[in-house]
This record gives sequence, C-alpha cells and structure tokens, in this order.
Amino acid sequence: MLSVELHARDARRMEDPVTRGDRHFLIVNVLDIPKGVPTSPNPRDQDIDRAIYKRIRKSLINEEDGGGEPNAFFVKNKGITILATSIRKIGPADSHRYILEFEGEANGIADGAHTYNLILENQGYIRDFNETAEDDKRIEQYVEVRVLIGPRIPDLVTDIAGGLNTGVQVQPASLANLDGHFEWLKEAIKGAPFEDKIAYKQFQDGEYTVTEILCILDLFNIGDFPVDGDKFPTRAYDSPNRLLASYIPTAERSAKETEAPPHQWEKTKPLVLNMLELHDLVSSSGRDLYNQRGSKRGGALSFVRGKVQRKQKIGPSILVDRTYNFTFAGTTGHYTLYRGALMPMLGAFRCLVEEDLDTGYYRWRIPFSQVKAMWMELGGLLMERTQASSEDLGRKPDAIGKSHNHWSVLYSTVTTHFLRTQMAKMQKQLAP
Repeated sequence: MLSVELHARDARRMEDPVTRGDRHFLIVNVLDIPKGVPTSPNPRDQDIDRAIYKRIRKSLINEEDGGGEPNAFFVKNKGITILATSIRKIGPADSHRYILEFEGEANGIADGAHTYNLILENQGYIRDFNETAEDDKRIEQYVEVRVLIGPRIPDLVTDIAGGLNTGVQVQPASLANLDGHFEWLKEAIKGAPFEDKIAYKQFQDGEYTVTEILCILDLFNIGDFPVDGDKFPTRAYDSPNRLLASYIPTAERSAKETEAPPHQWEKTKPLVLNMLELHDLVSSSGRDLYNQRGSKRGGALSFVRGKVQRKQKIGPSILVDRTYNFTFAGTTGHYTLYRGALMPMLGAFRCLVEEDLDTGYYRWRIPFSQVKAMWMELGGLLMERTQASSEDLGRKPDAIGKSHNHWSVLYSTVTTHFLRTQMAKMQKQLAP
C-alpha cells in the first residue's frame, strides 16, 4: 500500500453515484503537490517536449508569450484527477491535510499526469524565483485536484481515463484535420447517412470522434498487425492516444511524398463502410447469436449492455428496456456489447483482409456478404469464448479488452474457420 500526504488550500466532498464512493475537490498550491503519486491508470506516456506542454510550463511560471494574466494557472488548466483506494483527513479540522492511499495498477493519476510532472519539475524553480521576487511578482499558482474513491473504480479505470483524456485525444486530431490528413476518410464515407455524425475537430458535435473511427479501422490494419503474426491491435481498445500518435506522423509522411503509397489506415479506404457496418452488426447481434447457441441468458452477460434499472415512486426498482443506436447500420436495438468485448471480436476478422498489390489498398479475401455470413455463423461461438474469458478475468469487460490471450483465441477461431472453408472449396473444385 502506497500513501502520500496532500495539503490543500480548500476542499469539498461529494458522493459519487457511479464509483459508489466519494469525489473530493481540492484546491492545491502547486508547491504543495507531493511526489510519489503513481500514474499507472493514465492511458499514455508522458512527453513534456511537445509544444502544447511547453505552453503549459510558460503558463505555470508566468512566462506566457504575449503576456497574459499572471497566476491564472488554476483557471487555465483542467487539473489532475486521481483514483485512490482511500483518502482520510489528518490534523486539525481546518487544516485540509489528507493522506491518499494507493493499491495496484487501478490507482493513481488517471488524467493530468503531464500537469503533475510539469509541476514537480518546476517546484524548485518557483521556490528559487520567489525568494528574490517582489511581492507583486511572486509565482502563486494553484491547481485543482480531484480524488475519486469507490469500490467500482477497478472496473471503470479505462472508461474513466478514456473519458477524461478525450480532450487531449481530440486536440491532436483537430490539428491533423486542419492539415488535411483525414480527407481520404471523408471521401470514403461521403454520402453515407452518418457522414455528418463524425467529429473531426475539438468541440464539433458528433456521435463518434475521428479517433474512435481510426480505432475501428486499426482493427483491420494488416500492415502494423500482419495476419500471420502474433501481434494484435489492442491499442484500438486500450490506447487511442498511442494509436493517434502513430497515425499523425504516418499521415504527414504520406502527405509530403507525392509518390508514396497510401499509409496503413488510408489503405482501408475501399473497405471503410464495410468495416463500420460490421462493427454495428457484431455489436447489435452478439447477444442474440449467443442465445441461439442454447444459452438463453445473453442479456445477463457482464459484457452485454441491456436493460437498465429505473426507480419508481412507490415500490422497488424495475428493469426496463433501453434503446441503443447503431449509427453505421442506421438501426436501433435493446442490447449492445461493451467495447472490451466488441473490439477483440471485430478484430478477429482481420484475417479476411489482404492487400491488393496492384493498388496498394486493402480488399476482402472473400465477398463482404460472406464476411457477414461468417459472423452470423461464428458469432455465437465467439460470444461463448468471450464469456469464458470473462469468467477467467473476473467478469470485467475492461480486462477482456486488454487480454492478449483473448484477442489471440478469437483471432485463431476465425482464422481456422476461414482456412477450413477455403480448403473445402478447393477440394470440391478438384473433385472429379
């Protein structure tokens, strides 16, 4: 059990209905930010050399280009979010001193690790500067620290971290969009009913961000994840930032070299609409295919979203149907899959993609109608194998999505079935 002491200027506590614990809001002087807080829940490595983080440092030490209001870091920075096992107050009632305790990979900084590291690296500079600075020139910066505790946190780590880091994901995507790196994707979905439901830049309305679309396409990225290899596109589920960091320089190189072949994601262009349709087909029909295998309990699986509890004015809560939108298929349904189960299942069909050596783009190895038929044939089995992994991994959808072994099992299942069907066709053709 790791613990650190945190001294706040002010603090408030609220009940958190999702984590089933508490959410603490603390205003902390940057000089009181402690060392030793783990960053394991944060979905990306810290890289303070990027221009955006250099600007954050200038804001922290009151050296922003063009001036700017000094000591306004608190209102310019979104702060630090920490997932902890517990937080307890120590000392006098008005001291706002706390002990934060951490245990395991699910605890630590889920958002704001860049801010945290920058503050630690500049605490010495700020102290030295303040020793000789006039009172009205001193650096007096504060940062908001949010501490979340609750029994559900281990199950929600990826959802929390992914949601909190959406702003950081979108910002690079916005710049890539400005540079025209998504024009091929816009062309690929031009005229589709969901064309205007994709957000390519920050604060744009949309049911999906362009990063989420890239995550789906990356599942079929046979350039980075060859069909005959043992690497699987797990980053599409657990590290969208790492995926986007890989995409942008690839797109930039392709844009600069007019004779360069299309980059790995652009190679999916002829199949984009198919891949998105397959995404919705898997998510919308998985539960029913599981039931058709004879289990009849698909709605109760831990990785299936279905009915929700609703309170009544009188009497106990009741289960009611919830309607889920399947944007790419243009349909709705009462059941869908958590991403932790959906992404490995969809990625298992990567074995059906090959590169057209004449064009450099990807194509299906069989007609797309047969790809969908294969899902309808294998879907129930893939759901059963996902259920087996779920039981082994504590019935946590997040753990399923991160399990290399589970990705391998599903991929092998689809690959073996495909090879057997192809062999049967060849034997039939060779038969006298």
